[in-house]
Amino acid sequence: MDMFGLSGASGGVTITDLTIDGNKDGNPSAGRYSLGAAGVQAVGVRKLTIQRTRWINAYLAAIGLFVNQGQYVADTLVADSDFENNGRGTTFTSDQLCNSGDMAMRAPLRVKVVHNRSNNAQGNFVCFGTNANAGVGDVVVSDNVVRNAAGFGIALGGISGKGAVLSHNTLDQPSSRQSNIDLALWSDVTVIDNHIIGGSACLEHGCAGIGDAPPAQRVIVTGNTIVTAKSVPGSLCIGLGGSDLTISRNTCQNAGGAGIGIAVSDQTQSHHIEISRNVVKNSSQAQAGIHAGIELFILCGPGPKCTGGSGTISDAPLRAIPCTTIKIPRRKAPVWVLRCSVKPRGSQEFLF
Repeated sequence: MDMFGLSGASGGVTITDLTIDGNKDGNPSAGRYSLGAAGVQAVGVRKLTIQRTRWINAYLAAIGLFVNQGQYVADTLVADSDFENNGRGTTFTSDQLCNSGDMAMRAPLRVKVVHNRSNNAQGNFVCFGTNANAGVGDVVVSDNVVRNAAGFGIALGGISGKGAVLSHNTLDQPSSRQSNIDLALWSDVTVIDNHIIGGSACLEHGCAGIGDAPPAQRVIVTGNTIVTAKSVPGSLCIGLGGSDLTISRNTCQNAGGAGIGIAVSDQTQSHHIEISRNVVKNSSQAQAGIHAGIELFILCGPGPKCTGGSGTISDAPLRAIPCTTIKIPRRKAPVWVLRCSVKPRGSQEFLF
């Protein structure tokens, strides 16, 4: 059972100036969520306001709002609150379930999570999910300070969500297992002016400071400062795979893999990608010389000779960078490289 439960259809609940201790170590079976709602009981999760509260030691998550298909967590505000030592997640899989840590919400609609502070979540800071609902979106996650969350910092989750602004957050997660910001399959997303430190506990293929499922569509990523885990071979600062992407004015340092990566499957057509005025420093730290500062990658098609795939990347200008295309012969197959000058006496290679 949950410590507090929301039920009924009235909505309009306000929780303020309260401390809730889940006592997960002393009585781990006492409650799954400090504040919970699930299934048909959750029809009342609308116009919920949580302000100036302190949530500590929750067993699964401090706030767990789960609704059935066709229901929403609507017009909800979580602001000016403290979260500490919530959740019991210990694995990559437990983070992906999206129910451990500080906040877990399904089917958010016009939800704001602003000006909160989180420390030592054993899971995610905030994880949304669409629950196959149409019309999910219009969320704002802004001006939060998250330190040492072991899972996602911000995960949009699910499919077909539309409209999110993720801005001015500090996501300091040097030991996390996941991407700091995961856009999943959402569209119309703006990620702006966040300060991110990526985690060293990712799987070997790596995490991104800002990543997607892929693909997330119509995404603007600008003004972010990202330092990733240089010991993880596949870690990136920014890793996306959709269309209509703008990646500009970001600073990326110490990526274990590529600094900025655009990766599409062998059946995906990605187009209209603008990458401009980014500063990418010290990429490929985990495997010197393997990755470039910026990589555009199409997954190999079916068959041992990479034949039959239909994946494409088109209309992808790298602005304000002089580039030439060269062919590097190799024993099995040539590799095409986009070689771009980044300073008067040097060059940076972007694999293409």
